[in-house]
Amino acid sequence: MPKLVNKNVMICLISIPILVSCLFTLAGTFGTGFWLLDLTRHFPLQYLCVQIVGLVLLLKFKPRAYLAFGFAILILMSCNMFKVYAYYWPTDDGFMSSRQSKNAVQRLKILHMNVLVINQNYQAVSQLLQSTDADIVSLQEAGDKWYKALEEEGGMNQFPYRIMHLKSGNILISRIQFKRWEIIPLPESGNQQKVTNSILLADISLAGKTISLIALHPHIPLSPLYEAQYLKHFQELVAHKLMFSPYRILIGDLNTTPWSSHYSRFLNLMDLKDARAHQGFYPTWNTFFPLFCIPIDHILVTKHFLSIHQKVGPFITSDHLPVYMELGLIK
Repeated sequence: MPKLVNKNVMICLISIPILVSCLFTLAGTFGTGFWLLDLTRHFPLQYLCVQIVGLVLLLKFKPRAYLAFGFAILILMSCNMFKVYAYYWPTDDGFMSSRQSKNAVQRLKILHMNVLVINQNYQAVSQLLQSTDADIVSLQEAGDKWYKALEEEGGMNQFPYRIMHLKSGNILISRIQFKRWEIIPLPESGNQQKVTNSILLADISLAGKTISLIALHPHIPLSPLYEAQYLKHFQELVAHKLMFSPYRILIGDLNTTPWSSHYSRFLNLMDLKDARAHQGFYPTWNTFFPLFCIPIDHILVTKHFLSIHQKVGPFITSDHLPVYMELGLIK
């Protein structure tokens, strides 16, 4: 009898996380238009891992009564596997093939870091800035203290061209001269006088083409109000679309993953693609809870670019990992 009780307890302990992952998979797959359901879309890799481990353990116990449950798990596993594997699926559209790197007329190296506003490890970030070969660097959550500290540490010395909105912590620095730059202020919803966020825009010249660089860090959509503010960022970008060159690169902590309904809709509206597509994805947040790490830091590009090389940077005592990408401007 104790063995039977123990077996039933084990099955229950295994089934609970599986059921939760299955419910969240269903909510994320079919729930659109509601902020809370959209939050469940960000963890397909975690759901997949729970479901694989759970199914293996259930098969070990071989409970015939759970055959239907196991079949349902397989279906939902396939759903999550498709979402994850879509980022590894080979393609010939120029974003995957290394052969097409030969068609790049010029390369552009980009580094993006959300440094975390309460982080005080200025030296680590400064050293990374000094050692990087990036042409363009986007810093987010970097306010007055960060800017002054990086100036003192010498991290900014290699980047003479800078635009910043320190109230929102957005800084864009470059080795390449800006042809034009602009700060698009983003007032808070319901208070047009209070500007707490911004979009940074800068144009550079690359191989005779004007390239628009856009740095963006929207609010986390954790409530209906925050979701409205979050969507305001993307609405502003779409409204200013004519200001941008057809050759566009968007950089930032977008507080969303590739599986969000907002994400795919925004890519379509702005004619952008994820530069990581078909080369895999790299989780960038949250470094303090690795099991729940998800990819929310992005470099998005138009069809004129391909990703030649990509990687995440070292731990800088932030909840985000730095993102480095080498892009090629194709013929």
